[in-house]
Amino acid sequence: KIEAGRATINQSTFDLHGMLQDLKSMFQVRLDEKGLVFELIIEDRVPQTIVSDESKIRQILINLIGNAVKFTKHGQIRCIVDAKYCDNDEWNLMFQVEDSGIGITAEDIQTLFQVFQQAPGGIKEGGSGLGLAISQRFAKMLGGQISVASEPGVGSCFTLEIKVREDKSAQPGRKTPRHKISGIKDSKGTYRILVVDDVKESRELIASLLTPVGFDVIEASDGREAVDIWNKMHPHLIIMDIWMPVMNGLEATVKIREKNGGKAVPIIAATASAFEEEKQTILSTGMNGYLRKPIQEQDLFDLVAQCLGIEYTYHSSEK
Repeated sequence: KIEAGRATINQSTFDLHGMLQDLKSMFQVRLDEKGLVFELIIEDRVPQTIVSDESKIRQILINLIGNAVKFTKHGQIRCIVDAKYCDNDEWNLMFQVEDSGIGITAEDIQTLFQVFQQAPGGIKEGGSGLGLAISQRFAKMLGGQISVASEPGVGSCFTLEIKVREDKSAQPGRKTPRHKISGIKDSKGTYRILVVDDVKESRELIASLLTPVGFDVIEASDGREAVDIWNKMHPHLIIMDIWMPVMNGLEATVKIREKNGGKAVPIIAATASAFEEEKQTILSTGMNGYLRKPIQEQDLFDLVAQCLGIEYTYHSSEK
């Protein structure tokens, strides 16, 4: 889409501070597993409610923070967010992602943002060599760029700079927090939910939210495994990642729909795609709902309830 010039900017008003906190929560499980400290610093002058392409900003930051976590074995990662006012409510935003990881040589930095190019450390850890290239394209679409400073064996600092507009008239679009869900109201049995994702941390995050409420969570790491589990266990609902190796979520959904009883099972798509136009394409393949990563707890529970036709009980009498 990018190479063909078909990638577009989809601007909306959103809560920048809230999105950053969501990203921090998204990586917390992986950070805890590696014993890494993550520090999010948002300077006071950074506007809270801005107008820009939220999904593309989020995708860039997921890539930068994800790389920092991948290539850092010990120490800390810091994400520092600052802003400089221009005029007419226009701001230059700056995101710095610092790590104490393996670092990058000056020679490898020269090819870092080229498609399918990886430094030796990146090849060792796996990946496609597309993440930084796509992130740089997105940054340029947003009127900015990504730069990097690094020292092998010491760490790296990636800086994203983009232009945004502050929306002073809008209230931050965060949902009002609800009381904590305690269980399933008038449950007539255990609901089995199949969570399909090639990233272990993503599966564990969803399972950690659903299991305490009373759902029986089954995990699969790719679409083929998901089809096999459907044949054996017939879960009541499936949460399906879209882009996976072996068999992607769209292919798996088509195959499950062809099976006996497969047309009736609710399937929710989960994707970190920054292309808003892909949402309707994904839904048209037979999905019953759509969750954008990083998955919001309230969105997850609302969509599960809608698909299964259930209600929840809460730790308070209020909802």
